[in-house]
Amino acid sequence: MKSNMSDLTRKLKSVLAPLGRSEERHAVKVALSKAQSLLQEEHEPRSRILGAELRIEKPPKRGRVPERLISVFIVDYAHKRILDVVSKSFGKATTISVLTNFQPAFHPDEIKEAQSIAKSDSRVAKYAKMRGVVIGAAGPPMGEHMNHRVIGLHYLRTNKKGQNEPVAVVAVDLYDRQVVRIEKPDSEARK
Repeated sequence: MKSNMSDLTRKLKSVLAPLGRSEERHAVKVALSKAQSLLQEEHEPRSRILGAELRIEKPPKRGRVPERLISVFIVDYAHKRILDVVSKSFGKATTISVLTNFQPAFHPDEIKEAQSIAKSDSRVAKYAKMRGVVIGAAGPPMGEHMNHRVIGLHYLRTNKKGQNEPVAVVAVDLYDRQVVRIEKPDSEARK
């Protein structure tokens, strides 16, 4: 039976295929090479690769197949910015830009670092030591700390009814490596 798939759809299949491991490794290598001069720091350089993502942009003309591009996000903690390095599949980096008003998903290592920073703060350590407390991570409230890498840590404990009850919400700024806010829930709101 003849396929009803158009030629354009057939061509798009290879463009939209998931990133392969070797393709991702190549994109990260190219991104680090391109961003190396921007990441130079007199003191301790602090940066982290958040990951690589497939990036498809609208082609210049209708009916054309878009290029297969890859975005690699690099957090530059020392300069308080997130770099977006775009490269062609198995090719050279085409652009590098600083992201503003956009926060990529947190890396698991960032969450661990935020928990470590919070635990070393004496105001927060008591929550981490509470029996039965679990810690979950989330972004900060919308608009707040938009151009900082801030992770919200939710300290929860199961109450007698088997429900998770908030103990505290702690905001940790990874750029400045410090706790920037601690909120304890209103005891009346929990009743």
